[in-house]
Amino acid sequence: MLDNDPSTLRKTREILSSARWDLEPFVDPDTILNYAATHRTAAAIINFGGSCVHALDIAAHLRAISPSTPVIISLKVHRNKAHKMLIGTEMVNLIKQRCVEKPEPAAFKRPTFSRNFSQNEEFDLGYCA
Repeated sequence: MLDNDPSTLRKTREILSSARWDLEPFVDPDTILNYAATHRTAAAIINFGGSCVHALDIAAHLRAISPSTPVIISLKVHRNKAHKMLIGTEMVNLIKQRCVEKPEPAAFKRPTFSRNFSQNEEFDLGYCA
């Protein structure tokens, strides 16, 4: 998982570990690309708040290195600077649904909204490539 926030990486690692999944945390895009070139992974998660173009660029590089590895891109869209993330069973279910079960063979799938939000909250758009 690539995230520019180390605390989010720690929290996500705890969540996924509770589902018995291993998570390798990365804050540097070059490091995750080097790791992908030398290791076989079940999926890659990219979580960059607000940097859609950068996240898509990294996803394209990951797909070039390992075409069979599903890539989940979690893009945070903020309203009134709320800082919440797709958490708990929602993260686990998104990964299972988009990368383990692989229901749709498409390069980029439609957005997945984690829940209904009030006007002052953030929501995540989850894509799996």
